[in-house]
Amino acid sequence: MALLLSGCGGDTSSGDDSSGQKKESGASGAAAEPVTLETEARKATLTDRDKKSHDITVEPKSLRRGAASDLENVRLKDDLKGMQPYYLTVSFTNGGEEPLTRPGLTGKLSLVDAAGVPGKAITLMSGFSSTQSGKTPKCSGNDPVGITAGDTVEVCALVMMAKGAAPATVAYADDNSDTLLWKAGDGKSDSDSVLPKGKSADSAVDRSGDLIPITATPKSVREGSLDDLSRFRLSDATRKKVPYYVTIQYRNNGDQDVLPSMAKNVVLNSAGGVQSQKLTLISIGGPGVEQCPDAVPNEMVKPGATVTECSIHFLPKGDRPATVSFKSADPEPKWTFWRASS
Repeated sequence: MALLLSGCGGDTSSGDDSSGQKKESGASGAAAEPVTLETEARKATLTDRDKKSHDITVEPKSLRRGAASDLENVRLKDDLKGMQPYYLTVSFTNGGEEPLTRPGLTGKLSLVDAAGVPGKAITLMSGFSSTQSGKTPKCSGNDPVGITAGDTVEVCALVMMAKGAAPATVAYADDNSDTLLWKAGDGKSDSDSVLPKGKSADSAVDRSGDLIPITATPKSVREGSLDDLSRFRLSDATRKKVPYYVTIQYRNNGDQDVLPSMAKNVVLNSAGGVQSQKLTLISIGGPGVEQCPDAVPNEMVKPGATVTECSIHFLPKGDRPATVSFKSADPEPKWTFWRASS
């Protein structure tokens, strides 16, 4: 039995170096199904544990769709059972003059579906296989111990995708580097769960414990500018990112007035797998952000009336909006997804 170390990206495990692994196969011994993938090599930055930046080159090599049986000899966490394994192989070249130690490469990679939802990367600790070790996937998700100056290594990330979801993007992200994106598959969702841009959908909001039915209709997703927010104090990390303005119209279908604050339930999901919540700005008595007004009209929303709200969300440079989602106030919250563009 192989031991599952984690169910999230970014963690490494002890054991053999899996860099250079080029073949992925599962319990049957058959090669996994290849998925079309952009493989252009691109320059990037890698930040080490000491917050020092290094020049690297990132080049996706292959993406393969495995089978559930590949992991039959692995003790999966409950939330991973029934998910689809994918094997993502990427090469990294150390373009600097210093070696990289414990670079944490797989934790900087994401495999994302067309809704902007990232898969869950897992790591298998080597040395915990049973006598049926042939049933343990060759792609363990482990990181190399290091990369010497000028050297190139390959890593294989083992990523679990939700049942029915298909990869649309491979992303590389680092605090000191623009996000890099590569198209995977046809770049589109194979599910009907994502609505077209501008299509109305029913949901619900909470008012003092009561569930108020509403209809939400996305109007636009626009790239903004830091100049629009110049009078607000933003963190240095936020200023490295790009603001986006999400505008949605809401209709109150209930029999009670509701506050014009539905936008707090909005999330902007990116192609790189970032889920960006609404930015809260303190503007007591001020004009707010002219390019993205909080609510029009800015008053209680009466039964049958509508309000148009705009929320501000930040994404890393190089990333782009994929979908807008809204969380209902139902006892078991439901998410509605819309495409961010046509």
